[in-house]
Amino acid sequence: MQIFLVIICLSSLLDDEIIDLNSATAEQLLLLPGIGPAKAAAIVDFRESFGPFCEMRDVLKVSGIGPVILEDLEHFATVIPLPGSISDTLHWLPEDSVSSILTIVFLDVGQGDAILLIAEGGETWLVDGGSDMEGSMQPIVVQRLIDIGIESIDIVAFSHPNEDHIGGLAAVIEFFSVDCLLDPGIDFYSPVYKKLLCTVNEQDLDYFMMDSGQVFSLSEQVQLTIFMADRSNSGMLDVNNRSAVMLVECGDFSALLTGDIEEKAERILFDTAQPVNVLKIAHHGSISSSFLPFLRRSRSQYSVISSGAGNPFGHPHPEVLSRLENLNSIILRTDKDGNIFVRTDGSSIDISFEN
Repeated sequence: MQIFLVIICLSSLLDDEIIDLNSATAEQLLLLPGIGPAKAAAIVDFRESFGPFCEMRDVLKVSGIGPVILEDLEHFATVIPLPGSISDTLHWLPEDSVSSILTIVFLDVGQGDAILLIAEGGETWLVDGGSDMEGSMQPIVVQRLIDIGIESIDIVAFSHPNEDHIGGLAAVIEFFSVDCLLDPGIDFYSPVYKKLLCTVNEQDLDYFMMDSGQVFSLSEQVQLTIFMADRSNSGMLDVNNRSAVMLVECGDFSALLTGDIEEKAERILFDTAQPVNVLKIAHHGSISSSFLPFLRRSRSQYSVISSGAGNPFGHPHPEVLSRLENLNSIILRTDKDGNIFVRTDGSSIDISFEN
């Protein structure tokens, strides 16, 4: 009898009205095939947490819903996008040759991250330092900095202590005049991390721990804010997801540096996300990152991917590239473009490359 009633309900849906996943109540969602109380509640919770669905495949991010259920849903449900469900592009700035107040250089260090921040009349920061090249040669980050003409660095900071982000930092501290190391304070042991901390001690550098919500002034016109996934979640998060995320702002310009956060952290940090001009795509373009609602909320004018040419991980993943292309974000890649220079005066942007 119950099965007969369900068939009648589904037939009614086909004959009358397709259910909109963005507006349906939990009770209405129960009429859909494969959707029980738990999945209906999960759909409503996802909408409330991350905004309305923009397309049917978005429902795959809801806990408990896979391709088989989605295939059934497509016969009885639809998604009607709501105004504002994707950030607009009003924050995008014109491209123009600028007198730079802030220069961000995404350094080509192969399969790793290294980002240089130069605030005119203010501080120079290096965020992450690529790999140590397995100790066989000078880390590539050192040569990249020499080529740019860097002699001193005020602050060396790192997003998290994985080797492809901190491997070159000990050499940077030894080679250049550095004032301070800023550590995200992630409980993690590795020989490379130990070497870095020993080098800090040997060079008698100032050493500080980051905290979420800290704001640093690189100059009167440039500020950097630290965000981290709630430390109360740290027991559930691996090292990548505990990466420090840094928002750099200069006038109307903003850039978000995401370390190696993956979808877990992107979900946690979703409420703090805002539209940006430049988004450093997390974890070298891995499919485990770039949670689509997070990308939509950021709606970056430029998306920068730092990865090594021919790397064995397949970074960046084609699906990540497709998501960015569908958002009309301009994709910049260190494996293809070399060093990527982003210059801004706070009201316009200039992009250039150096191999």
